[in-house]
Amino acid sequence: MLQILAIEDDSKIVKLYESLFAKIGANLFLATSEQEMTRILNDEQIDVVLMDYHIEGFGYADEAGEKKHTGLTLAKLIASNSDWQHIPVVLVTADKSQQEFEKAKNSGIAGVVFKPFESLLDLPQQLEEIIKRWRKEHPKKI
Repeated sequence: MLQILAIEDDSKIVKLYESLFAKIGANLFLATSEQEMTRILNDEQIDVVLMDYHIEGFGYADEAGEKKHTGLTLAKLIASNSDWQHIPVVLVTADKSQQEFEKAKNSGIAGVVFKPFESLLDLPQQLEEIIKRWRKEHPKKI
């Protein structure tokens, strides 16, 4: 059974994920804070992290006191942790600019899925392909 951690702040997208992944029998975990993300990554056997590129409310405070983590900085946080770095991170974004895509590609993430989704039914297949490719390129170190 596929174990998915979704880091998403849009309740409409969360409901979509819940419905879609329930249909395919996947376990969906939702993190709405960095603490929840950390707990889930530590406690569960997560197969893939599905992360909103423009996530709000996570992480550190900038000079104005605003939280400024993005999907990219959270992906780097996951990649820098030796217990989590084997987990593929897939960014979900509506931003299709080449510059943003290059930033994402160069941050070590496993893949990018663009909104609006071509077809919701394609999303699980896209994730499976990304996971398979990631595991081949990044074998888990035991």
